[in-house]
Formats: sequence, structure tokens, C-alpha cells
Amino acid sequence: MSRGRRVAFTVVGYAVLSVALIPVFRGVRSLLLLPPLFMTLALGLLALGLPVALLVAWRYPDVGSPPDE
Repeated sequence: MSRGRRVAFTVVGYAVLSVALIPVFRGVRSLLLLPPLFMTLALGLLALGLPVALLVAWRYPDVGSPPDE
């Protein structure tokens, strides 16, 4: 898989996972009666995680690929 495809796949996967986690965070917040700051921190951490995931996907494009024989 080329480097560009790997980065694009990472962006799409991270976006899907982030959208799926937002309702989970809301449920945890209401279940545990956490303050509204919890959602702010959770969304902030998701936003900060995207550049990290992109850097890892760009720097290590062959991680997770089957070995060439």
C-alpha cells in the first residue's frame, strides 16, 4: 500500500472511530454524572490524536502490512 493511501485510510478510519466514540462519551458522562468539561476534554483528545495518527501512518507506512515474500 502506498504512503498516500495509508494516510488517507488512516484519516477515514480515525474519523469513523471518532464519530462512533462521541455517543459513547455522552453516555458515560450522563451515567457517571460527570461535568460538561468531560466532553470538552474528550473531544480535545480526539482532535489531538488525529495529527499523531497521521504522523505514525506517514512515518511507518508498512506497519500492519503482510510481509513480502
